[in-house]
Amino acid sequence: MSNQWMKARALSTPQKVLAFIILMMLLFMLGLFVGYGIIGDGKILEVLDFDTWSHIFNFTK
Repeated sequence: MSNQWMKARALSTPQKVLAFIILMMLLFMLGLFVGYGIIGDGKILEVLDFDTWSHIFNFTK
């Protein structure tokens, strides 16, 4: 493959940063689902509930 083709397919820096942020958000959500739903024996989608987060924040105060 030519070097010119490789340069044309490379992502720019803002695209790399955006891809990294999106990937980190997806992995964070996956971690929440696994941690709360599977390890914590809760319902997986319950981690997105506002009452769950208010309980967590009240518990840590």
